[in-house]
Amino acid sequence: MEDGIALNLEANSEGDYTYYPGHLLKGSIILSLNKVSKIKAFYVKIFGKSKAHWIEKNGRSETHYNGKEIFINSRNYILGKAGGPSIKIDSGNHKYSFACQLPNDLPYSIKLDHGEIIYFIEAVLVIPWSYNLELRKEFGIIRYEDLNLYPELRLPQNREVVKKFFTLFKESKPLHISVSIPRSGYTSNQEVLVNILYSNQSDVDIKKTAVRLVKCLILTSQSPQKVKIEKIRLISNLVQGVDAGRSKGIEIIVPIPAIKLTSNRRFSQILTIEYAIEVEGDADGFHSNPIVSVPITIGNFPIRFEDESGASNYMQSSAMSNKPPDYSSRELNNF
Repeated sequence: MEDGIALNLEANSEGDYTYYPGHLLKGSIILSLNKVSKIKAFYVKIFGKSKAHWIEKNGRSETHYNGKEIFINSRNYILGKAGGPSIKIDSGNHKYSFACQLPNDLPYSIKLDHGEIIYFIEAVLVIPWSYNLELRKEFGIIRYEDLNLYPELRLPQNREVVKKFFTLFKESKPLHISVSIPRSGYTSNQEVLVNILYSNQSDVDIKKTAVRLVKCLILTSQSPQKVKIEKIRLISNLVQGVDAGRSKGIEIIVPIPAIKLTSNRRFSQILTIEYAIEVEGDADGFHSNPIVSVPITIGNFPIRFEDESGASNYMQSSAMSNKPPDYSSRELNNF
């Protein structure tokens, strides 16, 4: 018999190894020794981190960008302690149980091309004057967000842009664009009512207006410092623009499709997923287009509003699901 470690995690109610923040992570470890052995310590380590990495080339040179964030790094000693005396362990198989509480603010697991958020549990046998005996297993974190926990998501949002155009060394009068939405918290299958107000005092026509729902993957490098933003358009609609010297109000409903990866900016700073309503005016000629972006938060449980009787109702409650979304890695590879 060779010395070895067997690490067994207790599966969740669905029979797999994904857990919610705040969950009690339980399992057992079997330590097999072929002779009486001295050890310094035997512990379980739970570790979770995000990391981002990408490469940018400039001619023959290239720059590697790296970011890292630690969410959990805990040790639970089964035998011995850090810096303690050696302990003698008999030969044979020794079974130990463990239970570790996960923090409530862990972001969900995700694996993408240029970054990931991962978690693992590791059993470590510290042997004096020798290499440690280690065994590591990866597990997943899922979370589903109740938007009612964040009162600010009920508030209306407004963003404005003022744009001036330049032609033949002449600066135009301003184009004002104001974009408003009734609140900033939504779930899958809900709708966002978008109000656009143009005041075009310039001499440039806005031929049409694009209204989009965009997903933003934001990667942050600490060494060297840089932020990389990748955008994906989920929904795109074209509506009318506004002529030069005119004003116009436009109202459009933007549907939110089924969303697997909810907003996580509250829990992760290195690998962040955000959403926004983006309005872009198509300026006539060779002018750059004005763009207004209004951030929104997409969660899993919709905002509740009380009716006149005092009863609590869900806003477009068909979006609510009793089962949290599947954040397994096989589905997360496609951002």
